[in-house]
Amino acid sequence: MNTIKLWFSKEMEEEKARSIAGCAKWICRLSVCMYIFSMVLSISGRQTFVLHSNSGIQDHIRLIDGRNDWTRRGGLITSAQGTFRVFTNPMDEVDLGTRIVLSVANLLFALPFGISFFVLSKFFENIQREQIFVRANVSYLLIFGRIQMVTRLLVPFLIGIISSLANRFTDSSVQYSNDGFIITALAFLVLNVAAYIICYGMKSS
Repeated sequence: MNTIKLWFSKEMEEEKARSIAGCAKWICRLSVCMYIFSMVLSISGRQTFVLHSNSGIQDHIRLIDGRNDWTRRGGLITSAQGTFRVFTNPMDEVDLGTRIVLSVANLLFALPFGISFFVLSKFFENIQREQIFVRANVSYLLIFGRIQMVTRLLVPFLIGIISSLANRFTDSSVQYSNDGFIITALAFLVLNVAAYIICYGMKSS
């Protein structure tokens, strides 16, 4: 309860602020581990998507280890941001090229996100050490915000291009959509502006 009050208070004691920064640091590091694990799952072919097959449309289908077994719904899986629609080939199967697109799509999100949260953990680590108004913190915020913004803006277009190229050489196909990527990218644009404001304040002081 005290922690909740602390988040919404106008003034924050230094010791408590350092504790929150330390907690945020470990949350960031845990996020990095999750993104690494997501990349491992992606490379192993454990994906989830919307399947368009001869039997109809099925949501949250899991392609485990690249096998064309739509009834398998157990096990650890991962998925990239947005919606993937996979259309089976005439034999009601998913080609290798389509599976590769699903894996690559997740890697294009997970890798930069993992790097950005590692950088953010360094920022919170400095705050915990009472190194607040230093140039390194500005750099960490800028790197985090830029990676997040660029990834959210460009990766959806890149996935669309890769999908279109792969569909030319496979009998099965994949379609990708991500409607909210512009809105989420704007949030990290604000973070970049905040980092520039901190940098300006440091120069003026």
